Amino acid sequence: MLDPGEVDREAYELFLRGLEIFNHRELARFDEAIDLLQRSIEAEPSFALAHAVLGRVYSTQAGYFRVPS
Repeated sequence: MLDPGEVDREAYELFLRGLEIFNHRELARFDEAIDLLQRSIEAEPSFALAHAVLGRVYSTQAGYFRVPS
């Protein structure tokens, strides 16, 4: 795991953009958040926080598509 000061700048900026989009919880923009987070991970594969937020986006996105009982 990387220390905060060791994260690639581009990866961090992509992460922040993806996180901002996700935090607005606009389902129509989740794919954009996913793309940005995946690009962040490609730029810095050890960036654990980007992996965690990407998982959270997928989990939240799946929750939107649950069929009510």
